[in-house]
Amino acid sequence: MTENHKERVQILPQPPKKGIQMEVTLSEVKMIFSQEEDTAGRANELGQDLIIKMIDSGGGHYFVIETERWAIDKPEDLAKLLAYSKSTIDRFNSDVGL
Repeated sequence: MTENHKERVQILPQPPKKGIQMEVTLSEVKMIFSQEEDTAGRANELGQDLIIKMIDSGGGHYFVIETERWAIDKPEDLAKLLAYSKSTIDRFNSDVGL
C-alpha cells in the first residue's frame, strides 16, 4: 500500500451482548371518541368529543379523561368506553410482546 492510499479503520460500537435486552414500554395512548351533540347540548356545536388517555409514568397505567361535554344515558356507557380502551391497549401490548 502506498503512502497516498492508507487503509482506514473504523471502530463501531459493540452490539448489546446476547441475553441483554432493552426494555420497551408504552408510555401514553390517546383515544378520541366522538358523538353527535345531544338535544340539550351547546348551541352551534356539531358534536362531542371524549378523550381517554392511558399514561404510564413509571408506576403503571392510569386513565385521564378530557371533555368539554359528553352526554351519556347510563354510567355503564362510560365504563364500556374505559373497558374498551383498556382492552385495546392490552391487545396491543400482547401483539408486540410488551
